[in-house]
Order: sequence, then C-alpha cells, then structure tokens
Amino acid sequence: MNNSEVIILNKENGIATVTLNRPDEANGINIELGEALYDTFRELNY
Repeated sequence: MNNSEVIILNKENGIATVTLNRPDEANGINIELGEALYDTFRELNY
C-alpha cells in the first residue's frame, strides 16, 4: 500500500478527518502508516 491507501484524509469546512485504513491489521501502526501519518500532518500544518 502507498500513503494514499493507508490514510484517508477528508477536509471539509475547516475540519480535517484522518482515517486509518489498515483493517486487516486492526489499524496497527507500522513504519508505512507512521510515515503516512507524518506526511499527512505536515500537509495539514501548511
């Protein structure tokens, strides 16, 4: 999976919802998901 598959980002009316998308692993955080979260939060900070 790439970053866009493990994270679902929805921005609406100034509110961002970040959804973890690894249901087969009970959304456990691995390196890939950790990097995706980091990238997503950096994107939201700008």
